[in-house]
Amino acid sequence: YFALAGPLRDKRPDLVITGINTGSNVADAWVASGTVGAARMATYYGVPAIALSGVDNDDPEAVAAVVRWVVKLARSDVARQLKPPQYLTVSFPVGPPSRITGVEVTEHARGLRSFNAEILPTAGDAPGRERWSFQVVRDAFPAPAGTDAALVAQGKIVIVPMRVDEADPD
Repeated sequence: YFALAGPLRDKRPDLVITGINTGSNVADAWVASGTVGAARMATYYGVPAIALSGVDNDDPEAVAAVVRWVVKLARSDVARQLKPPQYLTVSFPVGPPSRITGVEVTEHARGLRSFNAEILPTAGDAPGRERWSFQVVRDAFPAPAGTDAALVAQGKIVIVPMRVDEADPD
């Protein structure tokens, strides 16, 4: 948003690419992702975007392969046809490029996390104050077949078409 409101205000880019981050943005993780949030903001302000996640930054071969693939995607008709409020999230399987088994377009898995909040015993130095514990259990439930989390686990590069206001079924 800073770039679009400031340095790029008068000459907006054709496409914003955010990431790539080492963490995964599959399933419920996209909701709290800064990488996805930046792509969503760019699209909200009129610039098509692609959010990338899931590479092992310590593996130069994997990073180089992802960069080559993303450059091809950015130059493709798929990217040229993106029009706000559309954007894409792209998740890569972590590991060597030889692990990649294909590319799939799908939707995000939902409800794979379990949440638990509970009051902890009061500390002796803070009588009358409540302390809470909040736990998130990732992958608490299996990913449905054909969803992003299941496909990334199978070695697929996964593309999820999105809209600023949520998923894009078209």
